[in-house]
Amino acid sequence: MNKNIQKIALLLCAVLVLFAGCATGSRNKTMTTDTYSSSFTDHDEKMDFLKKYVVLFSPVEDAEYHIQYQDNSTGLIPGPSDWDMRIILKIAPTDIPLWLDGFGEIPLETVDLDWWAGLSSETLSYEDLQGGMAYARTGDHRVAVVAYPDTGVVLKIIDSLPIQYVV
Repeated sequence: MNKNIQKIALLLCAVLVLFAGCATGSRNKTMTTDTYSSSFTDHDEKMDFLKKYVVLFSPVEDAEYHIQYQDNSTGLIPGPSDWDMRIILKIAPTDIPLWLDGFGEIPLETVDLDWWAGLSSETLSYEDLQGGMAYARTGDHRVAVVAYPDTGVVLKIIDSLPIQYVV
């Protein structure tokens, strides 16, 4: 009986060491962040950071964003991650259709543009945009896009929860 207790104790120790090693090793690779693009002074670094979180469907001239990402894939009991990303992109006007592929149009008057409040720079600001706009979202209501075809500006929101897009 004493040998059985020793075997069980050794097995438990091995399991604890395994879990501790997995948990500490994966923490170094977390994607958790709460980052504004304004925190970058270098344009290339700002764009490289964005590419870690968002698929870019065309070349991007400039971008402003706020990325909140909680990486829940690490630790003893991993789970689904949570995110809320607000992005303004300046692209070639001819690339707008690449960003709207698979989306359905919704009346612009139902869109709350305050989602992107605070995301502006000297070269890019949603407040200055006027003219023809199209609004689209995915069927699961987790990605929304407002596109300005004349100026090549895309406002995008990506959320892990359904977006309440109606004003």
